[in-house]
Amino acid sequence: MSGCGWPGHRFHAEVSITVDASLSVEQGHAIAKEVQHELLHHFRYLSEATIHVDPMTASGQEYHHIEEHAHGDCRGIHMRSRPDFDPCPAGSNADTIVPPGTAGR
Repeated sequence: MSGCGWPGHRFHAEVSITVDASLSVEQGHAIAKEVQHELLHHFRYLSEATIHVDPMTASGQEYHHIEEHAHGDCRGIHMRSRPDFDPCPAGSNADTIVPPGTAGR
């Protein structure tokens, strides 16, 4: 379990699960819903469970760690999996992130 909180008299859980990388997003989502259902069913005081799905090829904290970050500074955004991604394309402001191929639309 990634995290757990006690807001009042109910628990909230955040859980990361790892699935086969060949599964579709829809299949991974279905597994996450089943995990959420099982947690809520078996833990009476659990009011909410957020399930994060990772592929086996990219699971763990090292794949979610952000080296640098400053609000309003889009250059602090690092996307290892998208080297073609420019978080600050020409003409954008620092609070706007434009995916590749969509600038000027």
